[in-house]
Amino acid sequence: MTGFSDDSDDAKTALTLEFTRDAIAELENIHARIAEDSLERADKIAAAIKRTCSLLLTSPKMGRPLPDGTRKVTKKPWIIVYDLLPTGPMVLHVFDSRQDWQARLLN
Repeated sequence: MTGFSDDSDDAKTALTLEFTRDAIAELENIHARIAEDSLERADKIAAAIKRTCSLLLTSPKMGRPLPDGTRKVTKKPWIIVYDLLPTGPMVLHVFDSRQDWQARLLN
């Protein structure tokens, strides 16, 4: 978990970034597929996706809204679908935009 806090008088409680089991499994699958060719490249891509997710702590509304009320942010070609909870952003899914991610989201 990653936290963010502000020491000012009107500071909100610390936000946390969380991942669902699905999002963790999807990120692990992305890493495993890429690692078949290059472990170094897989590590770099996984780290880039996680950095993008971490940005949600300071800019939670940076993504585009989806019809169901969730949001998405892109780290090409990866799509990160997340929800805004009172405690902070919750990453729901990490999809490859070159696949039919919208159909997978509906399932």
